[in-house]
Amino acid sequence: MKYFLVQLSFLLSLVLASQTWAGMAKNINASGNPIPWNKSASSPITVHVEGGSCGRFSNAQAISRLQSSINLWGDNTYIDMGFTVNTSEITEDVDGDDYTNYLAGVVGTTTLQNISNINDGLNPILFDQDGEIMDTATGVNNGKFFILGFASPVGFGATDGILTSIEEAQMVMNCYCMVNSEGTALNSDCTTAFTDTMNAWATTHEMGHFLGLDHSSVNNDTITDEIDDNETELPTMYPSFIDNTQATLHEDDITAMGSLYSESDFFVEDSSASDYCKVTGTLKDRFGEDMRCAAVQMVVSDDASLNTEFVSGMYAVDTDNNDDDDTTDDGECTSGCGDFVFYLQPGQTYSMRTLKIPSSLINGSGLGPCRASQLPVCSAENLANCTDGDDSTDCDACVVNETLSTNSAAANIADAISSECVAGAVVALGNVTTSSVGLESDTSTSTSSTSGSSTGTTSASSGCVLNPEQSSSFQFGLLLMTTLLLASFFFVRGNKA
Repeated sequence: MKYFLVQLSFLLSLVLASQTWAGMAKNINASGNPIPWNKSASSPITVHVEGGSCGRFSNAQAISRLQSSINLWGDNTYIDMGFTVNTSEITEDVDGDDYTNYLAGVVGTTTLQNISNINDGLNPILFDQDGEIMDTATGVNNGKFFILGFASPVGFGATDGILTSIEEAQMVMNCYCMVNSEGTALNSDCTTAFTDTMNAWATTHEMGHFLGLDHSSVNNDTITDEIDDNETELPTMYPSFIDNTQATLHEDDITAMGSLYSESDFFVEDSSASDYCKVTGTLKDRFGEDMRCAAVQMVVSDDASLNTEFVSGMYAVDTDNNDDDDTTDDGECTSGCGDFVFYLQPGQTYSMRTLKIPSSLINGSGLGPCRASQLPVCSAENLANCTDGDDSTDCDACVVNETLSTNSAAANIADAISSECVAGAVVALGNVTTSSVGLESDTSTSTSSTSGSSTGTTSASSGCVLNPEQSSSFQFGLLLMTTLLLASFFFVRGNKA
């Protein structure tokens, strides 16, 4: 075995993935590929569950509920993944006094504990009954009142210094404010009671991170529009709890996971047995430069359940040339800076749009390469300042919320997808130009961070929080898992070929 030490910055963005992948993977290696588990239904992941209770549920009941969330991912038709639940390795009720024996990279663990815990062969899943882990390991004051859970891959296998697979992960669920049998919070100091459905969603959501998925903001517009009760199509990987339907997987969740762990009938190029087609392209800004950090969405007008999202440049190759802990300066993004990839269902009529990623989706609850601060919506004043393109000193990077009708070849996007999206086909849209202003035209804008490690990996632990309308502490919750990465070094393990 060889230890690889990867120094982490306070916040980390992703390095590129190649276009053979889609979805929203979070851990990317220096070769530009997402880092999945090297597991499948025939070679399952073993999760190691602690021996304590969770809320009003006994350990056996809590494990049964966990198993239900695991099965949502593992039993899906398009996802080739299996799990084994082990209850014999962590028999104790883990709390704030001993979580450092199992978790890595969190507040309170030492360097030696990180090394030991990442190489102990365990994938711990802990039930935080008294909320002490939430308050202590995250470093967030009173986190037990609004952080529902956190999870992240922590150990990686490597060959010749390039990370290739997730080897270990960890997950903690907050049980402190769960409801009792009467529907009120178990503890009287809780400002919000965590319903059983909230807990089910959070568990499924964190399992998505455990498997390597990032967040998604698809259908976020349903939260702020004036239509009542239409938030039912927010995906499981949306970073806060809004609606009970998030406890079940949506199209965006399934295609993201399918791109990492796909069954053969999900997508195989040129195979008529596939149930999906693949759509690729590059988003360009108003000056013809790659447009990074816009939410690119494929939308079905009469069925929001089929809407999917990919953040442009999510898997871009970038380098922090000036050591300022971001890769948004001019020239630092070198390849794939506006690329997007989707898997879509044949026979549907899709339109393409760009949207600003919500400003609240930052840091631990962030999304995409601009994880520290999302781009604003373009104002008329800002666009007026952009008449000289890259020479406009007052021209700031921004996103125009708009529908994109044609590509650079003047082909109608909706028609191209409708006619070319058949089983196993690849629909290459080429360059698609937006009215937005990309980061490359604004060398003063700094919105994301990255590590400059020799192994070229970055990672960010993620957590889920309450609906911002339910918790005045929501903004603190958005910061929750940046604290997991405050340790000086992040340790990965691997074999040197």
